[in-house]
Amino acid sequence: MIVHRPVLPRRELLLSGLLRCAVCNGHMRIEKKDRDGSPCFACAGAIGKGTCDHRRTYNHSRLQAAVIDHLRSIAADTDPALLREAAKRMHDQVIKGDKSNATKRTDIAKRLDSVQRQLSRLADAIQHSNDEPPKCLDGADGALGA
Repeated sequence: MIVHRPVLPRRELLLSGLLRCAVCNGHMRIEKKDRDGSPCFACAGAIGKGTCDHRRTYNHSRLQAAVIDHLRSIAADTDPALLREAAKRMHDQVIKGDKSNATKRTDIAKRLDSVQRQLSRLADAIQHSNDEPPKCLDGADGALGA
């Protein structure tokens, strides 16, 4: 079974994070710009790691236009009621995801606040202690030592 790790796109392009190499099934990344200034996708394994032989690049603008044309042809051949239902389901999933992300964000913020309080208490305890700090607290330069 092949497990794909999620690819986190750095740029907001329509196809970022979606393309896979036809040879090694690795992710494609923006490698360079074409003559028209449009970004080009290439296999990350071939360009960066040398683990794939597929060195061809693909113009983002041409790929995006082909994908949009194909989606339009599918939409033209599909019952409008089905498209509305699919759009409604997708909207519901986005809303559900937004709520879930907000909950996760709140939980992480609470945990971060708790850890920051604990660190502050530890720093105060060390600073106000009359005891010699343990050797494990010494920095590389011995800044915490006596």
